[in-house]
Amino acid sequence: MSATTIVIADSVDSCRDYLEGFILKNRNEYQLLHTATNAQEALFAAKQFQPNLVIIDVGLQGMCPVELARQVLQHCPNTRIIV
Repeated sequence: MSATTIVIADSVDSCRDYLEGFILKNRNEYQLLHTATNAQEALFAAKQFQPNLVIIDVGLQGMCPVELARQVLQHCPNTRIIV
């Protein structure tokens, strides 16, 4: 079974660092493709990498998280979203 590919979208350094650390400790199960600090960067990364999962911070700058999720799913219909 291949690793779940992930894009993280979080503007808070400590939260992003925690998630990155968890993913790296479990690299047999998860592969971190990109970490984004704003919604536009997250959408670009999702379009480029087509991850299995995008984790979105509810307080992410640049776009409402629900709108970001909608746009990600429009371009990446097989991607799962966690807000």
